[in-house]
Amino acid sequence: MDIEIQDCRNRILSNDYLDILVDVDISPEVLFEGRIENPDYCEQTLLENLKILHVAASQALPLDSVEYRYQYIPKCFGLIQDTDISGGITQLQADLGTVPNLTALSEAGILAVSGPPLELTGRNVIIGIIDTGIRYQLPSFRRSDGSSRILAIWDQTNQEGKVPAGFSYGTEFTREDIDANLEEGGPLLTLDEIGHGTKVAGAAGGYDRTTGFLGAAPEASFVVVKLKQAKDYLRRFYQIPPDVPCYQETDIMMALQYLERFAVAFSRPIATCVALGTTMGAHDGSSLLSRYLNELASRRSHCIVIGGGNEGNAAGHYEGNLVLPPNGDSVNEEVEFLVGQREQGFWMELWGQIPGIYTVSITSPNGESIPEIPYRIGQSADYTFIYSNTRITVKYNLVEQQNGQQLITMRFVNPLSGIWKIRVNIRGGGGGFHIWLPMSNFLEGDTYFLRSSPYHTLTEPAYSREAMAVSTYNSTDGSFYLNSGRGFSTNGLIVPALAAPGVNIPTPLIAETGSSMSAAITTGAAACFLQWAVVEGHDPLVNTSSVKNYLIRGAKRRPEMYYPSREWGYGTLNLSGVFEVLAGL
Repeated sequence: MDIEIQDCRNRILSNDYLDILVDVDISPEVLFEGRIENPDYCEQTLLENLKILHVAASQALPLDSVEYRYQYIPKCFGLIQDTDISGGITQLQADLGTVPNLTALSEAGILAVSGPPLELTGRNVIIGIIDTGIRYQLPSFRRSDGSSRILAIWDQTNQEGKVPAGFSYGTEFTREDIDANLEEGGPLLTLDEIGHGTKVAGAAGGYDRTTGFLGAAPEASFVVVKLKQAKDYLRRFYQIPPDVPCYQETDIMMALQYLERFAVAFSRPIATCVALGTTMGAHDGSSLLSRYLNELASRRSHCIVIGGGNEGNAAGHYEGNLVLPPNGDSVNEEVEFLVGQREQGFWMELWGQIPGIYTVSITSPNGESIPEIPYRIGQSADYTFIYSNTRITVKYNLVEQQNGQQLITMRFVNPLSGIWKIRVNIRGGGGGFHIWLPMSNFLEGDTYFLRSSPYHTLTEPAYSREAMAVSTYNSTDGSFYLNSGRGFSTNGLIVPALAAPGVNIPTPLIAETGSSMSAAITTGAAACFLQWAVVEGHDPLVNTSSVKNYLIRGAKRRPEMYYPSREWGYGTLNLSGVFEVLAGL
């Protein structure tokens, strides 16, 4: 292996190196204003002005430093499924996982176009999966002759084999590698220990001729990225439990780049499924990951589908609106939230709209309080509560670079269980504000706001302007799934685009419920549409925005409802409806 690649791989994987995401062409010397004379680092380039630096922690500033802009530190993402990832299986799930159940595909209008005359099955289209890997040996991912439908797997967790061209870590297994392993037997090349990626891929495009299991695009090919777990230092920084699957923003962006390069090399259209999410961020599409998704989604023959998460009923979002009284110079609002018994720590973000200047004071369940923390440029303060051993770090950022809002981050370590109070103060003008707790997967206890809002609860990066975000509904009875994230974005962007089936969806393993399934089925539907548009030449210049608008026009809409809706977007997914519109029916 090339020495330079090996050195960068070591830095990418080591907890002794910080991963820094920057949107300017900058070196560590400039980034840290001359504090580093001979920086120990390597970099990965995503776009001309978007790259990842891997800098020795011994030379860099600590993550709590005010010199770091918010977007420099990679966010952590979790799986957006609602069933227990430890594998508990109900009888209903077992039955649905082994017996063909086509209700979801029928309601989504996919079955209606899979037969003559259209015969849309995802043929000659790639489905990209960025997730926990795939159990490639299962019949659902093999052709009738036993060969694999998977073109490649990039396993970011495996450092023993051939690195993909243009990358510095992980191992790539080609279709030839997979077919040889399937024919010869022996140890599996790569594993999906959790099973989430396998279920997502199966719902999107699996097909088992023996059991009759059927995904949305049963003749599509697959390219799969198995994400490595986030570095330990990031888990500690964001207070994420060590045993919860957690993936960092930079690895997701590299996975997107891998899928992009693969699609270009094979000259095939690609439908990519992102079944990961986070509650961190402004929920307005301004994050660097959202911006990168915008770039990729706008490219020809691409469609990127994002699940909207399952945080709608988690009480993890608070929405406030402060209006200054006549001749008043300040106003405040008290926010209460319960911290569960088992909670070890968490990260919380307050985003305040202009023109107000926001400050906070915090009171613990036993009455200890932090008085109002005055705003100063670059203010960061650490507090320890004497009677509870709780530590809190509060950091102010008056103008967050990406969207101009004020950001206050609060990091709780060893929080005392009970009801906490945050008094939000505003000066200089009125304005709304939002506070988000971590996604449910990243909380250990029963932690939630006492007065919460279910809106603006789609998980990032569902707010990407060019990508297609979907919410979740139950295709059996037509009801909206209670836990599904809801829109819109905080700056008025209409998301989700659609609602798709996501309750008790059959997969090659067990039936699954959650946003990951609605994203998977929508991805399969997009693959079928790309077959018609690109492979068969009816509209070869389509991109994600085009596919999204086609699907919106074909969506089912109830006459008694108003659209677009925070829950349903522009209606429910109906692929056959697109062709009814095109045919003028």
